[in-house]
Amino acid sequence: MKWCISCLLGVLCISPVVFADQPMRLGVITHLSGAAAPFGNSFKAGVELAAQDLGTDWISVSFEDDEFSAGRAVTAFQTLLKRGVDVVLCSSSTPCSAIAPLAEQRAIPLIAWASDDRISRGRRYVLRNYPSGAVEGRVVAEDEMRRGVDKMALVISQNAYSESWAVGVREVIPRDRLVFDEQLSGADTDVRSIAAKVLHKRTDSVGLCVNPGQNAALALQLRQQNYRGRFFGCAYLSDPNEIEAARGSLDGATYPTPQASPEFAAKLSTRSDIAVPIVAANAYDAVSLLKQAWTARRLADLSTYLLTLPQQAGAAGPLVVRNSNADVYFDFPIVVATAARTR
Repeated sequence: MKWCISCLLGVLCISPVVFADQPMRLGVITHLSGAAAPFGNSFKAGVELAAQDLGTDWISVSFEDDEFSAGRAVTAFQTLLKRGVDVVLCSSSTPCSAIAPLAEQRAIPLIAWASDDRISRGRRYVLRNYPSGAVEGRVVAEDEMRRGVDKMALVISQNAYSESWAVGVREVIPRDRLVFDEQLSGADTDVRSIAAKVLHKRTDSVGLCVNPGQNAALALQLRQQNYRGRFFGCAYLSDPNEIEAARGSLDGATYPTPQASPEFAAKLSTRSDIAVPIVAANAYDAVSLLKQAWTARRLADLSTYLLTLPQQAGAAGPLVVRNSNADVYFDFPIVVATAARTR
């Protein structure tokens, strides 16, 4: 490894000059345990599949578990820095929000599987490989409006993704139809009181984007209290474990999601260990574009380089990297899917 040494204001800064003939050291921070593990392990599987398909000679990967915690994500990032990683992938808006300012400060390229545009906006070294949660919220809310629903309730968690998703929902649903709008803290585990409040409003539809595990609990509580309306939600409903835990309460609920390409879907057809295939597809695409940047020796200006690339035939569908008001992100079609138990 050759090193470029510079001095600024008396502080010695040492940064590697990377070369494409050496393996790229990739650090991955995701949720390998806890309620969000189905998403994190699917993300990990996507990284592994990409490294396998694209050849392992160009990459070495280190994984760290953040348990869907901002604090643990920061610890994981610091661990990866000590290992000398060249670039980091993280997953979900809450952990990535904690890492992003640190990556920017250290000039470490960071690709965040996250929908909160505050993570990447105005930052040189941070970009997202997912459209904004507001886009997802608009897509699923527009679908709900087309169904002729009159009175709606909205229940979200106090996390960056849920809040971003809710912004899009509120942009679409008229205020006079959104008759209940409440936020749960991460510490709220008893959903009976919130269920009672929703029932009191006599809504036709409930939008759910609470922390993994809570969506099933709240939907089940409402059904047990004879709620007969519809449910719609966010990407948390793409986890089949959440749908199974709801015991039929979330069957028929709608949620926004990208759509994996037929080729990638076929690749996963023999794998039973990936709970959320589209998350694996998003991770796969991130690694694929990283290889292009590494080969071109453009990791140091990753966002600038990716913006020059033509549309890609990604695992998560047609993909193009965009810059919208100093926010660089991967853009691809978002569709509305319907939840159903698979077991």
